Amino acid sequence: MSKNVVTMPILSLAIASLILSTVVAPSVFAQNPELEAQRRAQIAKAQKTLAGTTWTVYTTLQDTRRPEEGTETFTFTERRVTTQNLANLGYAPGGSNYSVRYEADGILVWETMQKDEEGEGEALLRGDLRGNVMTGVIDIQPATGSRKIYYFTSSKEKPEIKATLTESITPTTTTTTTTTTTKIKKPEKKRRSWGW
Repeated sequence: MSKNVVTMPILSLAIASLILSTVVAPSVFAQNPELEAQRRAQIAKAQKTLAGTTWTVYTTLQDTRRPEEGTETFTFTERRVTTQNLANLGYAPGGSNYSVRYEADGILVWETMQKDEEGEGEALLRGDLRGNVMTGVIDIQPATGSRKIYYFTSSKEKPEIKATLTESITPTTTTTTTTTTTKIKKPEKKRRSWGW
């Protein structure tokens, strides 16, 4: 009989602690409203940073014997990102939603997934924005064919500013000044479209 008396309080204590943990635990482990508000504010700030911007991205295909370079254009709205070449290939022609966050070191990270029109293949995109430079990855996984991974770097598009150099030369009676202008043309890099 003494054995049952000892077992009963232990069993009662176990049941009571189980009930207490199921009732109290959710309120104890619930997310802090202040932290949630900070997270939402950071997301809004990141979306505002990207919204209304267009980025020209210079791509390089990973692990290829013949380097394949090209360009892509990202256009961001508050909630969606569209891509020029991927859209032409049938990946999310109307754009796709993207998620944003700030890393601990202040880097803005955005990510999206774009399905092809048939819903079989997909393209995964991730960009890291540091100041005015964006780098990232475009991972294309078609329904048929081989997977292609492109690394990219970009600079924010800005209106082209044409600078003119004006030199004032003051002639004197004793010296003659001659100005020679030489234009040096930089060799153009050969840029190809993605070529799929």
